[in-house]
Amino acid sequence: MGEEITTTTSTVLGRLPLEELVSIVKAMSDAPDPAEFSRIFTDRVGATVERDRFVYLSRRGLEAPYYRVTRNSDWDVESNPWTELEHFPVFEGGILGELVYANEPRLIDDLEIDASDPCYEHLEGMRSLITLPEFDKREAMNMAILLKREPNGFDAGVMGELVWTSNLFGRALHTSRLGAELEEAYRIIDREMHAVSRVQQSLLPKAMPSVPTLSLAASYEAAHHAGGDYYDFIPLEDGKLGILMADVCGHGAAAAVLMAILHAILHTSARNDDPGATLLRLNETLLAHYTSESRAFVTAFYGIYDPTTRRMFFSSAGHEHPRVYRPSSGEMFPLATWGNLPLGVHPADAFTDAEFQFEEGDVVVLYTDGVTEAGANDGALFGTEGLEQILRKKHASPEETLRAILDGVHDYTGGKPQHDDRAIIVGHIS
Repeated sequence: MGEEITTTTSTVLGRLPLEELVSIVKAMSDAPDPAEFSRIFTDRVGATVERDRFVYLSRRGLEAPYYRVTRNSDWDVESNPWTELEHFPVFEGGILGELVYANEPRLIDDLEIDASDPCYEHLEGMRSLITLPEFDKREAMNMAILLKREPNGFDAGVMGELVWTSNLFGRALHTSRLGAELEEAYRIIDREMHAVSRVQQSLLPKAMPSVPTLSLAASYEAAHHAGGDYYDFIPLEDGKLGILMADVCGHGAAAAVLMAILHAILHTSARNDDPGATLLRLNETLLAHYTSESRAFVTAFYGIYDPTTRRMFFSSAGHEHPRVYRPSSGEMFPLATWGNLPLGVHPADAFTDAEFQFEEGDVVVLYTDGVTEAGANDGALFGTEGLEQILRKKHASPEETLRAILDGVHDYTGGKPQHDDRAIIVGHIS
């Protein structure tokens, strides 16, 4: 069938002026897909090598002796082998099958092709050829074949550079293909994450509840499309209101899924009893069905506000302590100075309950650590100090307080993209 060629001479790219090479490289860098990338190379660089026909083979995804012919320069219409693979029939054996599985370059000076060969139509009328295998993990998964009508049509001295050039192109094409696949994968993921985000947003309260003696405002900002922060309001008997602020570890799709699970559990387990009992039920359900294998966990603060007495009963599961500012005295109170383990970590016998008596004019803020751990350019954190400075300023409504917090965090971080989800509930006691 021919001999392996190892000689190299500067014959292929050296025929092209520098301006033409630059033009080709620019066109290839701007190719929208691998098929166009391949066409530019074979039409413009391949044209520098005299040949009467060009055939391209692929055995990717096939076992010997099977292969496909994915390009023939005589075709009037070409299909895209990356998106229309079904248009390319699978061949078995024959001369091309022997060549593509030879795993080495070949030169045939006097080609004789029998009409019974499975790829006779691609070789008919040709009397000499050279093969340029393109290697991937040491195997020639693709092969370019140059053909001429006359015998002894190719100079063996060009083979080395042709193989070299062909394989450099093959690696570039492989990178282009991976880039196109990665871009498509990102598009799919982006669409899915937008869908997850829409579902997650649908689980958050559509409007603030109307509660005597308590005005509310809330905000949720995911670091990416979706996240694991979660807040909710649960109407209870006697006009009381359950208020939950939670933070699922991590962010992204996995955190958003667990956030949705937490939402479902909360709305079936929240009752007009001690807040710690609600957290205990959440913990038991998460451990039994969701977090024992994944090792995910949730920090949470759950309070029950009684509008008639302005008293809140609450319990915390490893969550950031809400802050209460009392303008009448200038005092700042943390709700809960203790902490239980987060939800979903370990079975618990109970979650500690406490209560706090609000006064008219008090401002209370529940938040996740994406607020206090927002960092400046020098790495310093916004912290509870930054939050308390904003609370000490007079704001006429919870919406104004909320906007001041969001603007304060944004200014502190210099507007750089946030690295964690942020959820905030602001309450003004009246």
